[in-house]
Amino acid sequence: MECEFKIFCPDLATLVMSIVDEKDKVLSFRAIPYRLIREGLRTVELLGPGMELNSNSCLLVESTIVEESRKRKLSSLLVTN
Repeated sequence: MECEFKIFCPDLATLVMSIVDEKDKVLSFRAIPYRLIREGLRTVELLGPGMELNSNSCLLVESTIVEESRKRKLSSLLVTN
């Protein structure tokens, strides 16, 4: 899955990744402030609905950040599980 985002207010932006079942019930998630996202291939550990760390659950995320006229933009995000 590949996504592209334009970020207009980086100081307030948060990227939320969630795993849902067929009934849209959230099984795992992670919220990361935009300013903490770094380029490259990263593993993102997921939390359960009760905010507990899921020990064997993570996403492999590749991100590229492109700056346009001094504004940062998360240009692509590849999420695989």
